[in-house]
Amino acid sequence: MDFKQVKEWDWQSINQQINSNLMVNIEVGEIESLESLDELIDYINEEALKYYKLKEDVIPSELLRKVEKFIVLKTIDEKWRNHLLGMDQLREGIGLRAYGQKNPLIEYKSESYNFFQELMVSLRATVIQRVFHAQVVTKYKHNKILFKKISNFNMTK
Repeated sequence: MDFKQVKEWDWQSINQQINSNLMVNIEVGEIESLESLDELIDYINEEALKYYKLKEDVIPSELLRKVEKFIVLKTIDEKWRNHLLGMDQLREGIGLRAYGQKNPLIEYKSESYNFFQELMVSLRATVIQRVFHAQVVTKYKHNKILFKKISNFNMTK
């Protein structure tokens, strides 16, 4: 991959991926002065941190830490359950590898290691995405919305 051809990359797809995960848009004009892929990664990280710092300015620190903790625990629970289901399916089907003249134990160890590595990558990506997308709604705002819904409901009767 030649970094000098950065303008020719599919920036629409790249931006879509970055925005869906980190809530950041990258303009090609902003990165023309960069020299390498590492500098691009650093630039994207800096932009994501700017966004997150704005979020920290709006949401009280204690509340934000609680939200982060909830997201991490919920995501670990969800991903771990899926991982265990995958491991059960692997264990049930691993015996078939013996028919292919492969040692089922070695295959199981190898596949389970790969599953765990995939779990860790998926876990990190999902936690980051959920933390960046998290929004906190105050009770006041919720009550205001609820009041509007009730008012609209009462008007229709």
